[in-house]
Amino acid sequence: MVWRILLLGRAEAHRAGTVHSRFESSRVVALLARLALQPRREHPRDELLEALCPDVPRAVAQGRLRHTLSHLRRLLEE
Repeated sequence: MVWRILLLGRAEAHRAGTVHSRFESSRVVALLARLALQPRREHPRDELLEALCPDVPRAVAQGRLRHTLSHLRRLLEE
């Protein structure tokens, strides 16, 4: 199945008649956008940490990234 991601206006993820538009946080939307805009590229964790939580201590940023990835996976793998 192919995803269709809309990022202008209200963020939405469409697949097979299902629409996801309620995201837990702007960080989830930012991660979705980053991954959707460069789908075939590897995204090192350090790069994602810097992009999503630039001014946060590393340990806190790692926890936030884990939570954000987990939320996005649960949402999109239903």
